[in-house]
Amino acid sequence: MKDITEFKAWFSNEISQYPLIAKSNPLSLNELCYVLRQSGRDFSVGWPADTGYGTVPSVQNCFIPSRDLKRKIMLTDFYPVEPGDCCDDTFLGDIRVDVIPEQLAFGSSIEKALEDWGHELTEIHTLLGCCELLAGMAEEAAELSQAALKLRRTIDKSNPTPVSTSEASHRLNEEFADVVLCAAALGLDREEVERFIREKAARWSMRLEVDD
Repeated sequence: MKDITEFKAWFSNEISQYPLIAKSNPLSLNELCYVLRQSGRDFSVGWPADTGYGTVPSVQNCFIPSRDLKRKIMLTDFYPVEPGDCCDDTFLGDIRVDVIPEQLAFGSSIEKALEDWGHELTEIHTLLGCCELLAGMAEEAAELSQAALKLRRTIDKSNPTPVSTSEASHRLNEEFADVVLCAAALGLDREEVERFIREKAARWSMRLEVDD
């Protein structure tokens, strides 16, 4: 690969192996680095930042902060490693990307929808009560689990199903929405849930780094 055109052609072939990631538009830095890692090749990635310049020296070996992984990016340039400049044969070069400004904070649209229907959700809690809502949440969570397994089948193709990846993805989102609605109606502690999300995301990231 000698330039961005050849890199994009190579990357297009690599990302085609991951249909869900290939559907992402724009791509996140996390998705880019995942595909690069899976290829067995190593690259550095850099982007302009408010504080100067952000960089990942090695997608295979470097820890990448979660705040950077969620950035939406656009491929802009590629600089191949010069012969003899690197002792690692798997390192192919430096990828340059532009960070796309985030117009809407993650989750804000979901939060807005829950706020818009807050009164109705409170009435549902009053009418059904905690026990019935918990039973409903357990049922919806089980259906979410099945939807996730069905989507996995459409991707790995080890156990073929007539359902398309698009249909399975739509069903997964639908079942997830049901679980979120049950949680909202129950009035779960959102601050505690947010804390758990941050803690668990950090643990997952650390485990992945150890596995790598």
